[in-house]
Amino acid sequence: ESCAICHQGDSTDDNLIVICEGKCGLAFHQRCYGIEEVPPGDEPWYCDLCAGGSSSGPNAYRKNLYCCHYKNDRTARKLVITDRPTEVHFVHVQCAAFISSVDTSHIPFTTDVPKIKGNKSKCCFCSGRFGCMVYCSHKARNIACESAFHPMCAIRHRFLAPPTLYTTKFHHFLCPDHSPAETVASTGDAEAEAEGSGAAKRPRDADPSVPDEVSKIGRRTSQPF
Repeated sequence: ESCAICHQGDSTDDNLIVICEGKCGLAFHQRCYGIEEVPPGDEPWYCDLCAGGSSSGPNAYRKNLYCCHYKNDRTARKLVITDRPTEVHFVHVQCAAFISSVDTSHIPFTTDVPKIKGNKSKCCFCSGRFGCMVYCSHKARNIACESAFHPMCAIRHRFLAPPTLYTTKFHHFLCPDHSPAETVASTGDAEAEAEGSGAAKRPRDADPSVPDEVSKIGRRTSQPF
């Protein structure tokens, strides 16, 4: 099984791949999803989405997703606590790494922003104006780039690599027009990036021509993994 977050199939003693026994049936690395303890023996383990039973199973994907418009995809979701205790929300682990208002330093994730509002800018991948988007950090002569994109769109187009540690936070982003050959997102922590705890570089098998191609497929509808 491959991890639903990083899409890698390697499993080590200190970073096992654990399969959810609930309706989703997805597999996750301990570090990618934040699994502190693996149940012993044949004891089942459930992801946050499936742990609540039918009320928070895969059928609740659409109405309970906090972060973006990929509501029907099969990828990792973590419970996120808002200031509205009667509401249940989930966030993609991938998106949480880019949303500054979501605190990923502990489980469950928390936020003091009950809802992400729409954006004036269009995503340079899907042209949508809704959900969580990040803005290019490039500046020239004190003029900031206005390009924006959904983190999940960038990951699906292999422009960004997914995080490999659930606590990862990216703070600096570059759009396809301003990205260098290798790094397109930064955690702001050079030491952490050197150790590989972040996901600042594209996957090794990514097409090196992606920056040029992205401008050509900006209006193409992104497809699930």
